[in-house]
Amino acid sequence: MAQQQQLLLKSRIDDVRSKTFRYRSKKKQKIPWSRYDRAQENEFPEVVQLIRLLVDRASSQLVLPPEHDATGNTSYPKADLAKLILSQQYDGRCNRVSIGLLSLLNSRLGITACSTRTLSYKTLERAYQDTGVLACSSQRRILPNAAPRRGHGA
Repeated sequence: MAQQQQLLLKSRIDDVRSKTFRYRSKKKQKIPWSRYDRAQENEFPEVVQLIRLLVDRASSQLVLPPEHDATGNTSYPKADLAKLILSQQYDGRCNRVSIGLLSLLNSRLGITACSTRTLSYKTLERAYQDTGVLACSSQRRILPNAAPRRGHGA
């Protein structure tokens, strides 16, 4: 089977090189630039909303006891850290910049606990190894495959 496909490919390449390949051109279609623009403009807010919904759903099914950090304070909620990690992975920013963006995104992500205490970039770094945070963000594999909603472009 693979050998037949290889022979067919070689035949097509020979036809193209010898200019005997019969090419049927496609019908020109108008590009819907306004829909493309709307999709690009709405992508980030919709992904942030999707992160919030997925992590809230996943964390509601988990029972995670409150933990305490080295100073005895209650640690940050695992769901909040999972939301921050997923938004950071989507946006592709480093830990320090992601912490800075938290002030803009916390209400959109539904993060409240992190706004009352200062969250450091080291806390975010350690969250990548926290099993509770990883359990809350287990839905992350859905993000790249999530289909856009109808009526919002593309």
